[in-house]
Amino acid sequence: MMYDVDEFIGEVLEEHGAMEESKRALLKVLDESAKPFVRELDFEEISKDIEESLSELFQTDTPPPGTKIIHFGLRETADGCSLYVVGTKKRELPEFHDEEEWDWVGPDGGELNVPDLCNLWTNISATREEEWEVVLAVAMIVLKYYLDENAGDFLSMINLSTIKVSAGFDDGDIYEIPLEES
Repeated sequence: MMYDVDEFIGEVLEEHGAMEESKRALLKVLDESAKPFVRELDFEEISKDIEESLSELFQTDTPPPGTKIIHFGLRETADGCSLYVVGTKKRELPEFHDEEEWDWVGPDGGELNVPDLCNLWTNISATREEEWEVVLAVAMIVLKYYLDENAGDFLSMINLSTIKVSAGFDDGDIYEIPLEES
């Protein structure tokens, strides 16, 4: 294993520094075979892709009133991986990550257009068994800093005043991302 993903993501979620600081911290713990792919990633561009995708998605459809958790899921696809957003009225995430378990799934399965994450998956999956850890770490860094910078706008977009936000791979650990309006 390259590093303890739980420990690293825990640190990312507690940090209040800049996105670039977290990228540098990630590069320090990565295996040499994965470093070049992460080093060339533009985290700001990934954040912009997420912001634009969310804006388009929530213009079309918003979670119903009473939604308690918005979840950013990652899953392997035929094209690499995808990041999607769903919602539930339950206080805890459903145990099974099937569409039937969610109270709200946006158009096209809530998929966001984040080509750099898919490319990262494709580039490193050929060289490492733990590629999901790298993709998850990058996604967590970008989502955390996007939400830190845009909490009010995010809540306004989804038309909800309070919400828990979580992220993780469909068949892996789920992490809560603190959402605080500044």
